[in-house]
Amino acid sequence: MVPLVGVPETIRRGLAPYREVFCRAEGFEHISRYVTGLILSPNKTLQGIYDLQVWAPGVSHSRRAMHEAVFEASWAADALMPHHRALIAGAHRGCGREVISLDWTYAHHERGPKIWGVKKAWDHVAQRLAPYQTVVTAVIANRARLDGIEVLVQQPKRQDEELAYLQETVRDTYLQLEEARGRVLELLHHLVHRLGYKKRTTIPANGPYILCDDDVGAICGRFDINLTLLSMPKRLNRSAGRAENRPQASSEHTSPVATGNRRVVRLASQTDE
Repeated sequence: MVPLVGVPETIRRGLAPYREVFCRAEGFEHISRYVTGLILSPNKTLQGIYDLQVWAPGVSHSRRAMHEAVFEASWAADALMPHHRALIAGAHRGCGREVISLDWTYAHHERGPKIWGVKKAWDHVAQRLAPYQTVVTAVIANRARLDGIEVLVQQPKRQDEELAYLQETVRDTYLQLEEARGRVLELLHHLVHRLGYKKRTTIPANGPYILCDDDVGAICGRFDINLTLLSMPKRLNRSAGRAENRPQASSEHTSPVATGNRRVVRLASQTDE
């Protein structure tokens, strides 16, 4: 692999409009090099990406600094996708029919069990137990262009394990105030996790509300489009050789939402997974 002596001009131009999302110029340089590595490096880990970097003489650098810039620095992570949607909105006006495609996939993390959202569960594609995140994505496309507009990681479902722990450790009385306080916090954490969990099919089921909300980019206002959201298919039935439920936008599973001269189809969840 050829060493990376800098950020290619194409990638630098593509990242330039996102500079305001990041706090420090030094951190943005590390992130630019990290994105370059994700595209060009055969080893997509931070260590593998950093090992390919060649720095100018006298420039202070370390793998720790790159890790901090990418994963720890207080850059506006929640502002990134709304900012991205605002940037690409103009390219999707006046282009005829637009389609938003919703999908989900497994992002494997064999060596990252402590990464948020990673759980060890059955992988229906690889046919084995594996640690992975369930990632839900949304893209918008017309005849000439395709752009990502949202990506979400599903919160892992661990309510059964938490409930078993709570039942096993329950007491009749708590003599110390600190013990009672700790127990209340455990119960509240369990409640928060239970309320926060969403099935992967219900995450995009709220798509039009997310996409039309002013706080996350006002897609329906920014995009002058006729919009249709197709339902997500269930997991593949390998024995049948086809999806159990093909994507569809029938009235049985969807309902129209009027947005001026546009028509949005709202998803309804079709599976219990």
